[in-house]
Amino acid sequence: MTQIYEAALASSGMTVGQFGLLARIIKQPGVSLGALANAAGMDQSSLSRTIRLIEKAGYTEFGPAPDDARVKALFPTPSGITAFELAAAQWRQAHEDVGQRLTPEFQETLRGQCAAALQVLNDRS
Repeated sequence: MTQIYEAALASSGMTVGQFGLLARIIKQPGVSLGALANAAGMDQSSLSRTIRLIEKAGYTEFGPAPDDARVKALFPTPSGITAFELAAAQWRQAHEDVGQRLTPEFQETLRGQCAAALQVLNDRS
């Protein structure tokens, strides 16, 4: 499925991972790298590599965190918001296409299996 979404986003120049991180940054401007890594379930080095790419594209910028000026935080740029909105339209179209190709029953089973897999993978005890 990831290939379908990657193909849909190809013309935007973003990967699924970059798109997801940019969405989180837009939803929570001023998010710290640590909080973003936790929310995305990523280690900080992987996150940093991806952030560098979207920062290089001009989609994000660093600044002081709103609640603590000593903490470096991420903010979307106007061009990042525009790029996200264009990519989101492509994402929605791919999502609709996938939804039309998979029966509702299969979608429900898939959601349940993914949720169960995440629970097992996140259970560290």
